[in-house]
Amino acid sequence: MTTAAHTRLPESDDVESVVDAAVQRARTWLAATEGEHDKSTEQLADLLRDEDGVAFTMDFVDRVMRPEDDKVAADALQAITKKFDPSFLGRINGSLVGLGGFFGPILPNLVMPLARLRMRQMVGHLVLDAESDKLNKTLAKAAESGEQLNLNLLGEAVLGEDEARSRAERTLALIRNPLVTYVSVKASSMVAQLNPWDIEGSLKRLKERLLPLYDEAVKRSPSVFINLDMEEYHDLHLTIRLFKELLSDPKFKDLEAGIVLQAYLPDTFDSLVELAEFAKERVAAGGAPIKIRFVKGANLSMEHVQGEVHGWPVATYLTK
Repeated sequence: MTTAAHTRLPESDDVESVVDAAVQRARTWLAATEGEHDKSTEQLADLLRDEDGVAFTMDFVDRVMRPEDDKVAADALQAITKKFDPSFLGRINGSLVGLGGFFGPILPNLVMPLARLRMRQMVGHLVLDAESDKLNKTLAKAAESGEQLNLNLLGEAVLGEDEARSRAERTLALIRNPLVTYVSVKASSMVAQLNPWDIEGSLKRLKERLLPLYDEAVKRSPSVFINLDMEEYHDLHLTIRLFKELLSDPKFKDLEAGIVLQAYLPDTFDSLVELAEFAKERVAAGGAPIKIRFVKGANLSMEHVQGEVHGWPVATYLTK
C-alpha cells in the first residue's frame, strides 16, 4: 500500500489569496527541509525522475514483492530487467538488480529475499503493510503534524473476481480504521474483466462494489475522503460517469469526494468542464463540493504497448 501526504490550504473564493497561500506553504516546506538530505529519499527521487522509473517501481512492487513463490518473483524480476535498463537506479543498485535478474531464476530462494529487502529499504517510508501496526503509527504521526495521508492499495492489475472482491474488502477495512481519513480507489481494481462494450453492465457491477465503501465513508465523522483514481484511457468516461452517478445519490449529498484526471489525455479538458458543471449544479442544490486532482498520468508506457500490440493510434499525448 502506498501513501501520499496532503496538507490543506485555507478555503477561499479569492483565487489570488489561494495562490499566495500556496506559495507561502511551499516556502515553508523548503525552509523546513533546508539542509536535510535523507539518502533514501534522494535515491527514490532520482528513480522517480527517470522516464522509466515509476513504471519500473510499480512493476517491481506488483510482480516481484507481492508473489510468495520465489520462483515466480524471480521470473518476473528477469522479465523486468529485460524490459528496463536499471542504470537509472545508480551504478550499485543498477548492477544489483541486473545480477538479480540473471541469477534469480537460478537461485530464487537466495536472491529474491535480498532483492525484496533492498527495495523495502528504498521505498519503505512510502509503502506500508495495510494490516501492520506500522500503518497506524504512521497515520498517528501524520495527524500530529497536520498532514493527511492518501492511502492506495498496491496491485491494481486485477486478474480475477476473487482478487477484486478481496481488494474491495481490504479497502473497506481501511475506511473503517478510525485513523484513516483519505483513500484512493481505482474502479478498474474493484471489478474483474470490465467490458467496454457493456457500459451499463459495467456500471451496475461497479456501483454494487463501490457503494459499500461510500456508505461506510459517510458514516464516519468527519467523513472519510474517497478519491476515485484513474488508470488507462478506456476507463476515463466510465469512471467519470460512475463518479457522477454515485454522488447523485441523495444519501451522499453532503459527502465531499474526489476524482483524478490525467493530464496526458487529450480528453481531459472536456472532462474537466463536464465535472465543473456537475459540481456547480451539485453545490447549487445544497450539496458538498468535489475535488479534482490532476496528475501527469502513470500509464503512458502501457498505453504505448497496447497501441503497438493492437495496431491502434496511441490514445494519449505522446509524452508527458
